[in-house]
Amino acid sequence: MWIAGVSPLSVLEAYVAAVVAMLVFAVPASLQQQRYSPILKKAPTGLKIDPARVIIVAAILIAALAANVIVNLKFPSLLGVVPVLGLAVWAVILLSAGFEVARLVGDAGDLQGHHLPARTGDRGLDDAGRKAAGRRMADGSRIGFCLRRLR
Repeated sequence: MWIAGVSPLSVLEAYVAAVVAMLVFAVPASLQQQRYSPILKKAPTGLKIDPARVIIVAAILIAALAANVIVNLKFPSLLGVVPVLGLAVWAVILLSAGFEVARLVGDAGDLQGHHLPARTGDRGLDDAGRKAAGRRMADGSRIGFCLRRLR
């Protein structure tokens, strides 16, 4: 706007709103993220990159880029009518989700019962009378980490 001769002060209220939003949301979110997964000086060893997920992310980026270039060059009239980028990204997400689910279901046979939650009684005690801390798996791990076993 100021390139065309409009003063940057004409959008000052947008800058004020952005700073307030950053203070209200970003600072608490960063504190919560630090509690959930703290920054480490030395990364743990043995980390593995899942090549299937890297391929999925690359396919999403390539689809978005290709859709943007093709629509801008060949079909510019569609830009205001059809959300081409969103459709391209969602098409890749849905296609890749099918492959990922098939991979997870194929690996599920290796669990041999480890995915069953431990039973707890009315008062939050397990079968041995110990206090059950939240919902846990039969092998002692938490339910939220069940899908990590499938990978």
